[in-house]
Amino acid sequence: MNISTLQPLLNYSLGDGWSVGVSEMTFVYDWDDGGFTSLPLGAKVSRLVRFGGVPVQVQGSYEHNFYD
Repeated sequence: MNISTLQPLLNYSLGDGWSVGVSEMTFVYDWDDGGFTSLPLGAKVSRLVRFGGVPVQVQGSYEHNFYD
């Protein structure tokens, strides 16, 4: 199998520990078949909080794969 993968990273800080961005989606293109095998789109919202002085990132995300 001859494939290429692309995983875009995009995150925007909103302040006060909040941020929005794309989910951890991975696009996969199969060069032998001439098409995508994974074509996702997703978003996430996260917040950086402290538990006992330890920074922890809490996030929620949604992703949908448009490849049939």
